[in-house]
Amino acid sequence: MAFSMIMLIDGINAYDTTWNVAAVGQQLGGVNANSPTRNRIYKAYYDRGVAPVILAGDLHWTIVSDALLAIPEASSPIVGEQFIVTSVTSTGDGPGSQATKNGWLKNPWVKYVDGYRGYIRSTFTPTGVYSTQRDVQFVTRPNAPVWDAQNFFIDAKKPGIQLA
Repeated sequence: MAFSMIMLIDGINAYDTTWNVAAVGQQLGGVNANSPTRNRIYKAYYDRGVAPVILAGDLHWTIVSDALLAIPEASSPIVGEQFIVTSVTSTGDGPGSQATKNGWLKNPWVKYVDGYRGYIRSTFTPTGVYSTQRDVQFVTRPNAPVWDAQNFFIDAKKPGIQLA
């Protein structure tokens, strides 16, 4: 097991805060994948009663989902919330394939999918996390239109992402 995973697990209860944010370069085993690393980390969060907000990358799609203890069990407890975001600079204009989007949305824990390039902007307060998906129409030339594509809310007292 990597030293960084030990530090992550040991540090879960290190601070008495409302929000525990885990920023990772890649999603922990994938949104739909059952991986030993993901399972161990999510179980550590669950066992300690800490609901993380996970910020991840490594896909050319934005995928906002509940982070379930056991995937693909849709009735599994929600451990936290996960924002997988696309790169604002990787190649590819437009919304992406509707078939790919529909494939992701077949999973009930996946709340939102977006194929445009962009980023997530979030504000953390004691009562909730307010986030907005910002999309860029194209990345192949300057001065692309930018817009708010979707708003999200996470209630500090109730796990799960809500579309706002």
